[in-house]
Amino acid sequence: MGSSDVTLYAIYMKAAQTFVARWDAIGVTLSSTEQSSCNIPPAYNHQEQGLSCTVTAPTIKDGSSNTPEFLGFNTEDDLTHNNASFDKNTGKLTLTASNTNNTWYLITYKPKQELTANWDSRYITNTEPS
Repeated sequence: MGSSDVTLYAIYMKAAQTFVARWDAIGVTLSSTEQSSCNIPPAYNHQEQGLSCTVTAPTIKDGSSNTPEFLGFNTEDDLTHNNASFDKNTGKLTLTASNTNNTWYLITYKPKQELTANWDSRYITNTEPS
């Protein structure tokens, strides 16, 4: 076989990627605080490589009447709204190259409670300062 009989092909590969999410509940107990990860497989030649993958977020473990309302997750602990990458209906977080390796903070809401105090003046004594 001579050199004119050989056809060579270049093989290109985009490496596999692993995306990671860490979880923090800030005062509420989660079903798990272990980090979650998902993988995007390698892509060869002209194949399109995926840009995202999903993980299932932990849930609030405490189911008492004192449990705050669940709003979602976000990457900053002082925000009061859900990040668009988290689907509250499915419990899935979509991870991408721009949000991997972040800590995802549980966002909750607890409405203010109004308390009413009734005073009975029969038990109050008036004392004059000396």
